[in-house]
Amino acid sequence: ISAQLFGSDPPVLADAAREEFVYSPDKDSTSVRISPGVEFDSRAIISGRAYVGYRRFTITSGLAPAFSGPVASIELSSTVREATRLGVQAARDVAYSFDINTPYYVLGGLGGTVGHRVGQHWDFSASASRQNLHYHPGPPVVPFAPTLVKRTDHVYTYGGTLTYLLSNSMRLGVTVDQSQRQSALTQRGYEGTRFVVHFGYGP
Repeated sequence: ISAQLFGSDPPVLADAAREEFVYSPDKDSTSVRISPGVEFDSRAIISGRAYVGYRRFTITSGLAPAFSGPVASIELSSTVREATRLGVQAARDVAYSFDINTPYYVLGGLGGTVGHRVGQHWDFSASASRQNLHYHPGPPVVPFAPTLVKRTDHVYTYGGTLTYLLSNSMRLGVTVDQSQRQSALTQRGYEGTRFVVHFGYGP
């Protein structure tokens, strides 16, 4: 059950939710969040949105300690001299984990983008981000198993996008991302490259 409230000035997002998993009942949870924020018009010097608030998240099975603390969702951008775009993204929130010993983690991320229009048809952008995954394990699932300790994984992502503007409403592009995850657990670490070809239509 979830409810969201909007419409105040400045805007405030609030929700109360209960999530239940048919095949993983140990992850059933309740959550309450309230996040005041600001939203900027797309034509303003700074555009985007920024919400910062408080959330309480509880695993009802007791498999992991409850989370109570600040959360944030920020996406802001600005255009410089009509051809260059600068952006910043920041986030902090709870996310579910597939590991039964750590049913959730606290995700904190910070990233930036820069884009530039070259001539009438070409557009290039580059981005970089870092995410911290803070795991809060509960008691061992198997009796007499060793006690798990807190850990933090780090995910670094770098990439770029090259777009060709076919017309005012159509564009074709390619994105290349390089990601690396560093973890104290060897099996959780990885490194890989992603290629994406995309087509867009609209204003």
